[in-house]
Amino acid sequence: MYASSFSQPALATGGSYAWGSCNWENTNYLPDGDIELRAHSYPGDGWGDGVKNSFNDRITAAINRMDGYLSQAGYVIPYAFYRIPDGAVGEDILVQQANLLPHWWGLSSTYSLNGWSACRMHDAADEPVIWSKVETAFYDHWFTQDDSRRSLWESCQANNFLPIYTCNKKQDFESILMHEFGHALQLWHPQWVDAHQPGLSPDAAAIAACSSPTDRATMCENVAQEYRSSGRTLHAWDRESLRVLETKH
Repeated sequence: MYASSFSQPALATGGSYAWGSCNWENTNYLPDGDIELRAHSYPGDGWGDGVKNSFNDRITAAINRMDGYLSQAGYVIPYAFYRIPDGAVGEDILVQQANLLPHWWGLSSTYSLNGWSACRMHDAADEPVIWSKVETAFYDHWFTQDDSRRSLWESCQANNFLPIYTCNKKQDFESILMHEFGHALQLWHPQWVDAHQPGLSPDAAAIAACSSPTDRATMCENVAQEYRSSGRTLHAWDRESLRVLETKH
């Protein structure tokens, strides 16, 4: 899900990928590109089926994954996506739990700051121009185990929902975080790209495989699936959308 306090641009410049006329930075301003994230109010680590269940670890893992994608060769600005301690100030993105509407697993809300264009991440002094709040639902059944447990968890339905503790978890927390981080970086759902650019062939939703049960793009509107964690890894559509958006100078 995605909400914004500024109107979206009406010009399509990314084809079937990142839709909109925005670029992350104006060519006149090339700050260091750091994107600081602060996580607040998540429960502490727990144990079940003999393994660690950790919101904190999944937040850190999602940040590291996104940082890796943003630092790939070919990007004009080598963005660093990293975490600052809770209680610190000046974050670009705040992540916290919230009471959301039923079946809303996450929400990203973006606000324009300092009177600058919301198309820019930072101004000439490297101060934030947009600020985003990523919220995830209070939910008792988040899957928060590490990658080594994904295959077991995704097989729960085939294995009569055993082991019980792990299989009682139905939605992958890290996949939802990656989706909402994409929104905070100004990516839209592929379906929204198509809605604003009718007639694309192939259309964004097709390239992003949004109808695939196992390999759809992280930014697909319907990424939240029970016992599926593929959203932890960005699809080719997601990666190309980041590249297109970042290189719009």
